[in-house]
Amino acid sequence: MCSIAGAVARGGKDVFPVLVELLSFMPHRGPDGFGVAVNGQAVHAKTIAGLAGEKPLPGHLGIGHSLLSITGHGKQPFSSCDGKAFLCHNGQIYNHEEISSGLSGKHSFVSTSDSEAILHFLEEHGFDFEEFFSVSRGVFSCAVALQDTLVAFRDIIGEKPLWFGWTGDFFVFASEPQALKRIGVAFPRPLEPGFCLTVSKKGFRVKKVFSIADFLKTVPKKHSFDSLFGSFQESVQLQTRTVKKAGVLFSGGIDSSVIAKAVSESVKEACLFTCGVEGSHDLSVADNTAQAFGLKLVAKVVAKDEVPQMALSAASSLFFFDKMQLGIGLPLFGACQEASKKGFRVVFSGQGSDEVFCGYSYYMKALRETGFAGVEKKIRESLEQMWFHDLLRDDALSMANSVELRLPFLEMEFLRQALAVPVSEKIKSASDNLRKHPVRKIGEKLGLSEELVFRPKKAMQYGSGFARELEKLF
Repeated sequence: MCSIAGAVARGGKDVFPVLVELLSFMPHRGPDGFGVAVNGQAVHAKTIAGLAGEKPLPGHLGIGHSLLSITGHGKQPFSSCDGKAFLCHNGQIYNHEEISSGLSGKHSFVSTSDSEAILHFLEEHGFDFEEFFSVSRGVFSCAVALQDTLVAFRDIIGEKPLWFGWTGDFFVFASEPQALKRIGVAFPRPLEPGFCLTVSKKGFRVKKVFSIADFLKTVPKKHSFDSLFGSFQESVQLQTRTVKKAGVLFSGGIDSSVIAKAVSESVKEACLFTCGVEGSHDLSVADNTAQAFGLKLVAKVVAKDEVPQMALSAASSLFFFDKMQLGIGLPLFGACQEASKKGFRVVFSGQGSDEVFCGYSYYMKALRETGFAGVEKKIRESLEQMWFHDLLRDDALSMANSVELRLPFLEMEFLRQALAVPVSEKIKSASDNLRKHPVRKIGEKLGLSEELVFRPKKAMQYGSGFARELEKLF
């Protein structure tokens, strides 16, 4: 993952200094390289100090990028073959090899980066962003610099963030709202998932490209467990295809156990990471489950008197304060700290399973009050809304540690198959305390023990022990 930024001058000022400044506030998102493209010219450097020391590029319009190198180290922003467009990308395109091989032979690739494939695809298809949405399998927040405008767009689930706003001199956007605030943007606004943002001297124009409602139209009418299981395996294989070592955020519950088992079978080196308050439920369960798997577990055990400082550190990476979100986020934050220390750049999580497979108790309430149709509606609403708190929280807290978070349960083809499963197979009744039966069946297929497959859900903030300690603080 990386950070991206863009700026268009409202008057006659040059944008190079403000782009460098924006990138300087987000180095944790990408410490491996920095670049800026302004009005048809580009410059790259290994460090932000090196970029700031370059001769400023003149011009009123440009984009910037900082790199966390995962797939094919390439210097961004990338230039199109004709030199008329530049692109920078935050995210991962898991089928970039297939996208590249489907292009005509006229494109000249300068790297093996998944991000460069996006630019050449758009170049060949006349910058038809909707077409890219229809073929890509991955997560993305992208910025494209054209002759007179900037265009930015996000994937429809919203795993990768983008914020925009204005100062007295510039229309700007960036991966984090804090960066925009520090250059004088009073009220950064989020670009919604599946939307496209066009920026010119006249200001902003926001347009929907692809939505969850559009995506639901592509869900198969028929379903089978074989299709669901096959798409899950493919999701993990796609997301691990360029990864030699990977971490898994691990609580010992069914979701993280399914991910851990699948990832460990797909990469050479897998390690589990967990975090909890001393004596907490999740630390004990994670340790026992990791031993049963025969996988290495790194546990961050937090003393009760260490929670306030840890909470302050995590909260400083978020742009909002919410006690519940902080309680959920602290185990992830601590586990990512340990993963980063151990040299892991990619970690996997079971995020998304509860939303799609009715893991939360509010699905029982919905079934009781409005039946299975009401549960179906609640699933759709959860997918539409999870970007603003859950995905934004997890991106901010993982990237604060320069760690890329991957979510196999939210990969698009798996999501299609998951949404094809009837609600009645996910939650049996209004008193179904287990729920998530298709995920449990995937666990059985992977060879997980009966005890683990039928382990009830325990919310992370409670299982990790952080909720109780935060209650004392706030």
